[in-house]
Amino acid sequence: MELLKGKYDAALSAFNKATELAPDDNDSYGNHGEIYARKGNYSLALKEFDKALELDAENGEYYFERGMVYEKLGKTQKAIADFQKALELESDLSAEYCLRGKAYQALGKLEKAQANFAKAKQLGYNG
Repeated sequence: MELLKGKYDAALSAFNKATELAPDDNDSYGNHGEIYARKGNYSLALKEFDKALELDAENGEYYFERGMVYEKLGKTQKAIADFQKALELESDLSAEYCLRGKAYQALGKLEKAQANFAKAKQLGYNG
């Protein structure tokens, strides 16, 4: 897949075609969001993740990805809310606990940060 090779423009073109063929396919929007996030275009990434979540509000991965974008934008509270929602939907995701811990740490909420880091470690996070 082009996205995994870092060929973002080629991947974006392919996902644009997919969206044209199936405009209600949430994965196309999620993939668009991931590409825009990797390219540093966070406003477009948020728009795509919002659309993906509009089509599938139960997809923890999209909340996780959108939370990472919010964190990049310094919107820590929104990042925490999205990480929380991702964990409610998929509670065994160690990376989300780690990222939520970092967000709490940025807010100076060290007890909450430590609890999240411990949970990430418990679930096998070693990043």
